[in-house]
Amino acid sequence: MKKQHNYLVMKGKQFLLSCMATIALTAAVYLGITPFSNGKNTYNSLIIENIEALTEDIELPEPKGYYVFHMPQFDKNGSPTGKCMASCSPMFQYPGNSSTCHAHGYNNCC
Repeated sequence: MKKQHNYLVMKGKQFLLSCMATIALTAAVYLGITPFSNGKNTYNSLIIENIEALTEDIELPEPKGYYVFHMPQFDKNGSPTGKCMASCSPMFQYPGNSSTCHAHGYNNCC
């Protein structure tokens, strides 16, 4: 009888510990996920606010030139077609390689 009593007490303790572990794990998951999901919107809105603050009333200086680059066109097999597209980017800190912006679609400029 004493063995059976000890066995039941041991099983009861194991059950109680299992329940406590389940409750602790559930609480940890809930407390970990809730702030993350709530903070997601806050984080995104913070990023948007920072972008808005950084872009308000910005006056860009005149560019010192333009960096013009040509990108070759390739056919579906990966071979160059002899045509290219030109694009340009304003250079504010350093003089560019061109004083004007030279941009166009694909043509035979290459």
